[in-house]
Amino acid sequence: IREPQDPLLHVSRAVLDHVLGKLCVHKSVHGAHAGTSIVTNVRVHAGFGRSFYQLDLKDAFPSTNRARLKANLLPKIFEVVERSTDLAREDCQTLACLLVELALVDDTLPQGFPTSPAVLNVVLYPLDRAISRLLQEESRKTSVMYRYTRFVDDLTISSNSLGISADLRMRIRN
Repeated sequence: IREPQDPLLHVSRAVLDHVLGKLCVHKSVHGAHAGTSIVTNVRVHAGFGRSFYQLDLKDAFPSTNRARLKANLLPKIFEVVERSTDLAREDCQTLACLLVELALVDDTLPQGFPTSPAVLNVVLYPLDRAISRLLQEESRKTSVMYRYTRFVDDLTISSNSLGISADLRMRIRN
C-alpha cells in the first residue's frame, strides 16, 4: 500500500473531490462514490439474497496500468476539465493528461491513494455493465432474479433462488 504524503495527498484529494467525483459510475458501484459505502452495498442484498456469489478482482489496482487509464479515464477527465474551465481544447487535453499522471505510480494504479478507488470505478465500468447485462439476460431466461454490486474490487451477486449455477458463475468470471 502506497500512501501519498503532503502536498501530493492534498492534490490527490482535490482531484478526487473536484474531478473524479463528477464522473458517472455504474449503478452497481458502492464505494468511492458519493452516498455509497460498504453499508449501502450490503443493503442491496439484505432481505433478498437466498444465495450469494462473491468475487475479488485479483490485483485490481496494480493491473490497472497507464494504457487502461488513457483509454478509459482520460476522455472522461478531459470532458470535466473542458466543461469546468475556459481553457483551450489543447490546454484541457494537457491538464487531463497531467491529472491521469497524478493517479499513477510506476505506471500502475497505486493502492492507498485517495484517487485510486474512484479511478477503478471508471475503469471497471465496462465490467459492471457486462455483468449487469448478463444477469438481466439470465433472469429473462430463468425467471430467477439477481442483484449485483461492486465495492471497490469486491463483487457480490445475490439471487432469490437457492443457488447460482456453476455455468452462470463461469460466465461471470469470463
